[in-house]
Amino acid sequence: PDGAADYRLSQWVGVRRLRTDEFRGMLEDNTIIQLARDLKEAFPKPVIVVEGGPLAPEGREDARKVWGVIASIQSDWEVAVINTKDATQTADVLVALLLREAALAKVG
Repeated sequence: PDGAADYRLSQWVGVRRLRTDEFRGMLEDNTIIQLARDLKEAFPKPVIVVEGGPLAPEGREDARKVWGVIASIQSDWEVAVINTKDATQTADVLVALLLREAALAKVG
Protein backbone atom coordinates (compact mmCIF):
# COMPACT_ATOMS: atom_id res chain seq x y z
CA PRO A 1 0.00 0.00 0.00
CA ASP A 2 2.92 2.43 0.51
CA GLY A 3 3.19 2.51 -3.28
CA ALA A 4 -0.12 4.39 -3.40
CA ALA A 5 1.69 7.62 -2.45
CA ASP A 6 3.73 9.70 -4.85
CA TYR A 7 5.32 11.63 -1.97
CA ARG A 8 6.18 10.43 1.52
CA LEU A 9 6.45 13.59 3.59
CA SER A 10 6.92 11.83 6.93
CA GLN A 11 6.07 8.52 8.53
CA TRP A 12 2.56 9.92 9.00
CA VAL A 13 1.86 11.82 5.78
CA GLY A 14 1.75 10.36 2.28
CA VAL A 15 0.51 12.31 -0.73
CA ARG A 16 -0.93 11.04 -3.99
CA ARG A 17 -0.94 13.56 -6.82
CA LEU A 18 -3.59 13.17 -9.52
CA ARG A 19 -4.53 15.31 -12.49
CA THR A 20 -8.20 16.26 -12.61
CA ASP A 21 -8.82 13.88 -15.52
CA GLU A 22 -7.16 11.02 -13.61
CA PHE A 23 -9.31 11.77 -10.56
CA ARG A 24 -12.51 11.82 -12.63
CA GLY A 25 -11.47 8.60 -14.38
CA MET A 26 -10.93 6.92 -11.02
CA LEU A 27 -14.39 8.12 -9.99
CA GLU A 28 -15.90 6.59 -13.12
CA ASP A 29 -14.26 3.19 -12.69
CA ASN A 30 -14.69 3.25 -8.89
CA THR A 31 -10.97 2.88 -8.13
CA ILE A 32 -10.71 6.13 -6.14
CA ILE A 33 -12.05 4.45 -2.98
CA GLN A 34 -9.44 1.69 -3.27
CA LEU A 35 -6.76 4.38 -3.59
CA ALA A 36 -8.09 6.09 -0.44
CA ARG A 37 -8.08 2.74 1.37
CA ASP A 38 -4.51 1.99 0.28
CA LEU A 39 -3.31 5.43 1.36
CA LYS A 40 -5.00 5.11 4.75
CA GLU A 41 -3.44 1.68 5.30
CA ALA A 42 0.01 3.11 4.61
CA PHE A 43 -0.25 6.50 6.36
CA PRO A 44 -2.18 7.82 9.36
CA LYS A 45 -2.66 11.21 7.64
CA PRO A 46 -2.95 10.63 3.88
CA VAL A 47 -3.63 13.35 1.31
CA ILE A 48 -4.86 13.29 -2.28
CA VAL A 49 -3.91 16.39 -4.28
CA VAL A 50 -5.98 16.83 -7.44
CA GLU A 51 -4.19 19.18 -9.82
CA GLY A 52 -5.88 21.06 -12.62
CA GLY A 53 -9.43 22.18 -13.21
CA PRO A 54 -12.33 21.99 -10.81
CA LEU A 55 -13.07 18.64 -9.18
CA ALA A 56 -16.72 18.52 -10.16
CA PRO A 57 -18.13 18.91 -13.66
CA GLU A 58 -20.74 21.57 -14.43
CA GLY A 59 -23.81 19.29 -14.45
CA ARG A 60 -25.61 19.18 -11.11
CA GLU A 61 -26.19 15.42 -10.99
CA ASP A 62 -22.59 14.63 -11.93
CA ALA A 63 -21.36 17.20 -9.42
CA ARG A 64 -23.42 15.59 -6.66
CA LYS A 65 -21.78 12.24 -7.37
CA VAL A 66 -18.32 13.80 -7.21
CA TRP A 67 -19.05 15.64 -3.95
CA GLY A 68 -20.55 12.48 -2.47
CA VAL A 69 -17.43 10.47 -3.23
CA ILE A 70 -15.18 13.24 -1.88
CA ALA A 71 -17.29 13.34 1.30
CA SER A 72 -16.84 9.58 1.65
CA ILE A 73 -13.09 9.78 1.08
CA GLN A 74 -12.72 12.52 3.69
CA SER A 75 -15.16 11.28 6.34
CA ASP A 76 -15.11 7.49 5.96
CA TRP A 77 -11.45 7.03 5.04
CA GLU A 78 -10.02 10.18 6.70
CA VAL A 79 -8.08 11.12 3.57
CA ALA A 80 -7.77 14.84 2.86
CA VAL A 81 -8.59 15.92 -0.69
CA ILE A 82 -6.97 19.17 -1.87
CA ASN A 83 -7.63 20.73 -5.28
CA THR A 84 -4.85 22.84 -6.83
CA LYS A 85 -4.86 24.75 -10.09
CA ASP A 86 -1.36 23.82 -11.33
CA ALA A 87 2.03 22.31 -10.50
CA THR A 88 3.22 25.49 -8.79
CA GLN A 89 0.26 25.49 -6.43
CA THR A 90 0.76 21.77 -5.80
CA ALA A 91 4.38 22.46 -4.87
CA ASP A 92 3.20 25.17 -2.47
CA VAL A 93 0.80 22.70 -0.83
CA LEU A 94 3.57 20.11 -0.47
CA VAL A 95 5.87 22.69 1.13
CA ALA A 96 3.10 23.76 3.52
CA LEU A 97 2.51 20.13 4.51
CA LEU A 98 6.25 19.56 5.01
CA LEU A 99 6.56 22.67 7.18
CA ARG A 100 3.58 21.57 9.24
CA GLU A 101 5.09 18.12 9.75
CA ALA A 102 8.44 19.67 10.74
CA ALA A 103 6.72 21.93 13.28
CA LEU A 104 4.81 18.99 14.76
CA ALA A 105 7.99 16.91 14.96
CA LYS A 106 9.69 19.64 17.02
CA VAL A 107 6.75 19.81 19.43
CA GLY A 108 6.17 16.08 19.72
